[in-house]
Amino acid sequence: MGHLCIVNAYKKYLHYRELIWSFVRRDINARYRGTIMGVFWSVIHPLATFSVYLLVFGFFLKIRMPQSTSVLDFALYFSAGYFPWVFFSNAVTRAATCIVDNRNYIKKVAFPSEIFPFSLMLSEGVSLLISITIVVIFSISVHGFSFLLLLLPIVILLEMIFVLSCVLLASAITVFFRDIPQLLNSVFMVWFWLTPIAYTVDLIPKKLEILVFANPMHHVLALYRSMLLNSSMPNMKVLLLFTLFSLTLLYVSLLIFQRAKRHFSDLL
Repeated sequence: MGHLCIVNAYKKYLHYRELIWSFVRRDINARYRGTIMGVFWSVIHPLATFSVYLLVFGFFLKIRMPQSTSVLDFALYFSAGYFPWVFFSNAVTRAATCIVDNRNYIKKVAFPSEIFPFSLMLSEGVSLLISITIVVIFSISVHGFSFLLLLLPIVILLEMIFVLSCVLLASAITVFFRDIPQLLNSVFMVWFWLTPIAYTVDLIPKKLEILVFANPMHHVLALYRSMLLNSSMPNMKVLLLFTLFSLTLLYVSLLIFQRAKRHFSDLL
């Protein structure tokens, strides 16, 4: 039952792939129309924020990786967590309003409404790919090339499955509760600091470790860092459990979206 739901969604996305890519291009063009740098602004803004965090935590507070005194290792640790986080938070917060914002399409045109959150997730994914490419170059310059870097597409795909589940849920629930986008801004602000991005796991008090290890984004970032920072095989138990968790969440989110979409026309 679960795998059929996911397979049907895959077939639907594949069938409308040209329309999805047109929405992706439209979103990217709309955000950067008239600018000189174009899509690279989606990297420049995170890079500017990254530089501030690195300055504060790396140079002022002098946070370092365990058994390392180099600020480059901390910069790599931070960037391997920060850019995947930006993709996750931006995709979910933006997707929360994508059904409401496209109400005219949903009311007048007969195509699946779930392509809106999916195309927006892919649009943010373009920024992720550019950012991760920069981090890979940084990693190679610091630690040299590792064949484990070739496994990065698997981790990116896993994160995209997880993020797709979240954007489907956020976009569907917002149709019923319009306060969700405002709520998400606060949730992600707290969630950011509960996730080891600007600090290392060893700095977390023992009594709070359960909050970190129950955090799915902690495990996503650990997978990125195992290849970008440590050049080591990811923890296979974590990889398998997160894959199972992401596919289960995707199945649940698709079911919720399918049931919610029956009421979209009435509520939009």
